[in-house]
Amino acid sequence: MAQNLVDVLIQEHQEVMNGLNSIMERGAPPERGTRNPEFDRVHSMFLQHAHGEEEAFYPRIRDEMPDMVRDALNEHEKVRTQMQELASQWHEESEWKSRLQEVKGNIQHHVEDEEQKIFPRTRDMFSTQELEQMAQQFEGAKQRTPGISAAAPGRAEAAR
Repeated sequence: MAQNLVDVLIQEHQEVMNGLNSIMERGAPPERGTRNPEFDRVHSMFLQHAHGEEEAFYPRIRDEMPDMVRDALNEHEKVRTQMQELASQWHEESEWKSRLQEVKGNIQHHVEDEEQKIFPRTRDMFSTQELEQMAQQFEGAKQRTPGISAAAPGRAEAAR
């Protein structure tokens, strides 16, 4: 049986949060001049997830939940900006942990809004078959995420 969209989104929320928790537990940024592969993977997963939602999910619920969709889009943009800043300044940022904690808090807020407010209504709005089709559309949209190559870190993990 195919997975439905809501279950896929919840699974990806958990994967992104687990990745951020793992980075936070390490307690220190990587050495100067190096990249953090775990952050790169989580960043890629977030970008793909957000793009998939924006292309394959939010347009389907926009008419029923316009305020929630607008808020979700604003939250995506805020986190995109924050993660891009961390990615470009990862080893130079003296306050990296507090900035990463802020990103994590913003993602957690977004996840809670979706899982508590949007997803229950979504399950009521669509049949199981429609949610399964939406999951397939979501996966396809993730593959078309701008700036993410097919071999990007996190692509395989995020596409499960």
